[in-house]
Amino acid sequence: MKWIAVEFKYWLAWALRSLPGEIGIWLRSRLTPCKKKSGIRIKEGVVIERPSRLVLGENVEINRNCNINAGGGITIGNDTLIGPNVLIYSQNHHFRGTGLISSQGYDYKPVSIGNNVWIAANVVILPGVTIGDGAVVAAGSIVTTDVPARHLVFGERARNLRPLDPQHDAPPSVQHLDAVAAG
Repeated sequence: MKWIAVEFKYWLAWALRSLPGEIGIWLRSRLTPCKKKSGIRIKEGVVIERPSRLVLGENVEINRNCNINAGGGITIGNDTLIGPNVLIYSQNHHFRGTGLISSQGYDYKPVSIGNNVWIAANVVILPGVTIGDGAVVAAGSIVTTDVPARHLVFGERARNLRPLDPQHDAPPSVQHLDAVAAG
């Protein structure tokens, strides 16, 4: 019988995500089970995984089709705008050795987004990132390191660094990847 309750929860979440217009925004803003203040606007198509680990400040707007994975904890400050199709992850897969990646578990690192931040469309924010107050993240950016307050950041970071070595005991850190890429 427990599986019926779980299945019902998924159907309800899907229905809530899919409701269009101001009524959908109003319902999502009140029924999403996260820590939140007033003035929250969550548009249709937004997926929030582990919402109990998400904290939203006042007047936060999350635009259409965003995916927020709050497994490691995510805090979004007051008056922050999140554009459509943004991905925010606070957890990532382990990839050690030659075993199946899907069975190796996760690393959890919190994400903190300050007050009065604009995250434009199609941005990806990876675990462990802090974005300072008043920052702007340009469309299509991949954010792997901290963003200082009142800064504009943009761009992709993906580069072919090296083949994976099955003898490595731990996944490389972002700082290690930056050092390898720098030469």
